[in-house]
Amino acid sequence: GVFGGRDATLVEPLEVKAVRTILWDTSITPSATPLLLQRLQDLKNIGVTNTIVTLRWPADPESDPFYDRIPENEEDALLTIETFLTLAQEENLIDWVQIQNEPGGGPGSYRAPEEFQAAIPWFAKVAERIRNMDPNLKIISPALTGFEQAIEGDNLVSAIHESLVTFSNDYCDALDIHLFSESIQRTEEYIAYIKTLGSAKELVTLEWAQAKALSEFILEAPNKDYLDSIYGGNPVSQKEWESFILTAPLDPYYIIRAVSVFQEAGIKIACYAGINQFGTLELDRDRIYDMVALYSNITTGNYTPTQPFFGDIQAFAPSRQVGEPRLIQIADIETLSVDKRLITYRIQTHPGSSYRLEFSDDRIQWEPIGESFISSLNEVIITVRDEDARDPLFCRVEVSN
Repeated sequence: GVFGGRDATLVEPLEVKAVRTILWDTSITPSATPLLLQRLQDLKNIGVTNTIVTLRWPADPESDPFYDRIPENEEDALLTIETFLTLAQEENLIDWVQIQNEPGGGPGSYRAPEEFQAAIPWFAKVAERIRNMDPNLKIISPALTGFEQAIEGDNLVSAIHESLVTFSNDYCDALDIHLFSESIQRTEEYIAYIKTLGSAKELVTLEWAQAKALSEFILEAPNKDYLDSIYGGNPVSQKEWESFILTAPLDPYYIIRAVSVFQEAGIKIACYAGINQFGTLELDRDRIYDMVALYSNITTGNYTPTQPFFGDIQAFAPSRQVGEPRLIQIADIETLSVDKRLITYRIQTHPGSSYRLEFSDDRIQWEPIGESFISSLNEVIITVRDEDARDPLFCRVEVSN
């Protein structure tokens, strides 16, 4: 699935089965409710089977929506939730409701530890009201974050995790874990830590991406100036944007590897949260953290898929899994050597899968394996003949499992 899906036309090409959207209490008004319900209906109409609504109560939604509050009039707040969910469930538009986002650190956190502890009873009241309204509506816990700090011995973060797991076990159907990391190895370490927390519920990750790998990259000159210019109102071409993305220190196989790790860990739902959470509110960069992260409408001024992220998510589409080869675009295959007209490449593969490779230039010929092969290793070395003795722009790899 994906995080952020207000526009079903952007979601539909991905064929995802889960879409998560965050709703602030201030956005659930009588005038806004019809539009909110229509967006959920649109997702159902394109085949989304797990619509997830995350509820938040920002302390200052106008100037600083980062922190949340406990509503001053709890009964009014509960009635707002109940009224909205009742209308939605008349058409079975919502499958999961998440209570809060990231109360332990991130959007939805509290200004002090004592505020967080005081919020737990509020979460319980919300969960009980939802259960009483519709026992079949599934509830997701607030998200756990800060795994690196907990692993390194941060007692405060560990205490927050324990509180949220206890709440999840008592009131929820699933525990949310937000898996932002710089590498697959770190992701696996985070999951191993999570498994020690004693959760009795299913695991979901409603936000995940290789975000931390870019934390320094986006602040370095000239990258920062370039991004500031783009998000300040000077979009660039699609080709230029994608070329810039390829200079980032990202693992090109991260999305594919992460999904495999999630499946092995038994994670029920995984909603991709975009390339990175970079940005500031004044530049409106938080929008790239939404579904538009897979599109470059801000960077290029249009709704064009941003590669390779869009293609990697789309590779898991059901239509690509039922007897059809899966197409993966690999834009940065490692070039091992160039000897006159012969070029040798190393490509990451999956054991037992059948591959057909196609370069962007049809003048390139394959040697010695022809155009298809079955991989028995985690990587394969191929040699191609380039009639113009130059590197092709990219390689397309069709994978048939």
